[in-house]
Order: sequence, then structure tokens, then C-alpha cells
Amino acid sequence: MMPRWPFAVKGLPPSAWASIDESAKNAGWNVAKGDLPLPVLTVSSSAIRNNLDVMAQWCRDHECYLAPHGKTTMAPELFGRQLDAGAWGITVATVRQMAVAHAAGAKRIILANQVVGDAELIMLGDVLSEHGVSVMVFVDSFTGLELAAALGERRGVQVPILIELGVAGGRTGVRDEVEMLNLLKKARQIDFIDVAGVSAFEGVLPTLRSESSETRSPIAEDAAIRSFLNEVADSIKKAQAEGLLTRSSIVTAGGSLAFDLVVETLGPLTDSLVLRSGCYITHDHGLYSTLSPLRGGEATELQVGALWPAINLWARVTSAPEPGLVIVGFGKRDANEDAGSPVPLVRVSAEGVRDVVVGWRVDRMWDQHARLRIDSSNATRFDVGDMVIFGVSHPCTALDKWRTIVEIDDGDNVLGVLETFF
Repeated sequence: MMPRWPFAVKGLPPSAWASIDESAKNAGWNVAKGDLPLPVLTVSSSAIRNNLDVMAQWCRDHECYLAPHGKTTMAPELFGRQLDAGAWGITVATVRQMAVAHAAGAKRIILANQVVGDAELIMLGDVLSEHGVSVMVFVDSFTGLELAAALGERRGVQVPILIELGVAGGRTGVRDEVEMLNLLKKARQIDFIDVAGVSAFEGVLPTLRSESSETRSPIAEDAAIRSFLNEVADSIKKAQAEGLLTRSSIVTAGGSLAFDLVVETLGPLTDSLVLRSGCYITHDHGLYSTLSPLRGGEATELQVGALWPAINLWARVTSAPEPGLVIVGFGKRDANEDAGSPVPLVRVSAEGVRDVVVGWRVDRMWDQHARLRIDSSNATRFDVGDMVIFGVSHPCTALDKWRTIVEIDDGDNVLGVLETFF
């Protein structure tokens, strides 16, 4: 669909403004040759393919299902690729995200929040009323349960629910076993409610991993996650003993940092363990490169069977006003710093020469500028006009800065454009 204000498309030249998809596919653009206005965010096609395959194989090997969280990319094209690679469904956080996932072809959707507003309940009901589509909704209160039941009665449908267990002091979810059991008992007595299972999220707790272990096993700082997951497991066992859950009931948990612990702790209790990890599809050069169970080496040492960082931010050196300081043309409007600043990886000179960046770091970002400072005496030389390729940390808050993500091959040739719907 042509955008109402086509000149607003960031990262693409004017020739693409009228017809984003076709222009990008057919123009023969190459990012490294300067064919696109910078800054621009790119995603590696080969890294995406690798990550889809690696995660799908990991889930097969560990006998679990995957409903990746769509909030990571909010790109329907990527949702489709995840489903084609074997994803069981798509997870979302809001009913608007649910509508995007549904339009992308997801037949199973986990709505990882309690739905309580009138407008949101109407949207949920519209999708639930479609034949062959299942939306499983989190519930952590009697109010949420009653609202779901009332919606089901109005629409004449069963509303699948997942009772959510939460972390004390964290986000949503009941805080103890008694609350969970009471909700399950009540839900079993209400018409138009289908108790699909239970859910949890361990990602609000800190995760650290050993840097030296070849098996990349968790270290002592994961004690909080283990403790929480053990509490969830005990609650599930109690519910099964009372006939409120069975082995076929869905158990879903797992962010992108500790899904191995989820499988280890909760997998033995169910035949339907569903992970909700979303960041695997792009991975990164920061948070997930050091903490993911499937992390590998640096971008220059990509490992078979490991996730590869797929996202890069390209920008130009616009000023070198002082020794040991350069200004690059991107800022908070283009990249995130909530989980670490972008990492300068490669310099591309005006002549097209590429050098691995040594001895520089981003030490401050403004709206449209980033400041780099020297960190060592043998630092890479930068000239005004040079391109710099950056890695990012935490894809969720990097991708949401962009309406379009440019997909490239290993030669930096533009293959197409992925539209996002944040």
C-alpha cells in the first residue's frame, strides 16, 4: 500500500517513495556503495535464515514448541517466515499486534496480556469468531476471567485462557499457588471458557552466564530464575494432582535469555511446552550475543548451530571536530541504548575499503547525532564521509525506530524491504 506521505520513508531514496516493495527489489541498490541515504537499518538475509533453522532445530531436539513474540520485529513478512520454519504460533502483547499476526497468517496466537477494555474485547472477539483461529489470552484475576466469559457468551465462542503466574515485584500474573488454583477451579466452572493451560515469564529476573564454559551453562546468578521456575513447576504439579491441569495442557514461558532453563524445569511436566522467545530471529551484537543459550562467536567467527547477529545500522561520519572524537549521523531516533550503545564494527572508506573498527566506542547519543571517542592508542582512523557499520543491542527497541528494514545479502545488495507495524 502506498503511504499517505511517501516522502517520509526513512532510509530509502526518493525513487522508492511511491512503491516501496517493487523499487527496492528491482533497483540493484548496494548499501556499501552508497546507494541509500544514511542512516539505514539493515537485516542480513543469510543470518535470518540461519537463525530460523537453528531455533527450529533446537526446539525439535528439545521436544518443545515455539510461538515467538511478534513484538520483536512487528514485521508480517518475518512472522510468515517463522511460521513456515515450523513455529507453532505467534505471541503478541496487544490486540492490535494480534490483528497483525492474524493478517500474517497465524492460526494460533498467544495474547500475553489480560484483555479488559471494551474496544480491545471487541477486536479480540472479531478474531476469535473466525473459523480455524485460536487466540489464547492470559488471565490473572477473577475480573479478567469474567470479562473473557462475557465475551465468549456474546460471541457464542469458547475463549481459550492461560492462567498466568508472575514474579513478586515484577509484572502481571498471580503471585502464589493458591491464587492460581482458585482461578483454575473457577474457570473450570464457567461456560464459554476453555482452560488451555498456564503461563509464566522468567525474563524479568536477572540472567548471567559463564564466559568460560564451553557448554555455555548458566552460573549461580541464575538462582532467581531457577527458584521462580521451580515454584511454577510445583504449582503445575499441584494443579495436575487436583485434576485442574493434565499433561496435554499448555505450559508456556521462555523469553530469549533463559529458554533452556524453562525446558529443563517445565518440560518434564507437559507434552505441550510452548516457548515465546522472539529475539532469536535477529539476535544482536550486545545483550543476546552474551546471554542467549544459543549464542556463538563474533560476527567474523559465525558458528554452525549458533545464532548470528542479523541487524546492522549504517551511518556516516559527519564531523571530526577534535582529536579522538568523531560525530556520526545517527541518534536516538535511529538506534536504541537501553541495553547498551551501538557497537562500531566496520569502517567503509570513500574508496570502498573495509576495516574492522578498533579502539572506538559510542559514549553519547542525541536525537540525530552519536559521539564516538577513542578507547585505545591504535584506534582506527576515521575521515569525514566514511561509512560506519554498527551492531545493536536488544532488537526490540532498535527495530521499533524504523517503518522499513532493508534486507540485504552477504554482498550488501538490497533484496527487498520489510515493513514494520509498531
